[in-house]
Amino acid sequence: MPRKREYTREIHIIRLASILSSNKILCKSCPAARYYSANFNCVELWTNKACKICTEFVGMNYADQLGCPCLRLGEEEALNITILKLEEEGITF
Repeated sequence: MPRKREYTREIHIIRLASILSSNKILCKSCPAARYYSANFNCVELWTNKACKICTEFVGMNYADQLGCPCLRLGEEEALNITILKLEEEGITF
């Protein structure tokens, strides 16, 4: 198995942009998982908690609101916030 890497905000942004630019459905994909698949556990790829990076990216407190933003906020709200945050980073669609 390949060596695990640290999941960073920068990696998260790149992987989110890849999902959205390839017309994949955000809430049916996990930016931290192998092949962006929600069927893979992202823990197998990264040394740290990728879910923490993801929830904090959309403004959620990881400690208080465990779980995927899509589940916690709903698909439409999670997508809207994600696109807004990516635009703040200079990425547009």
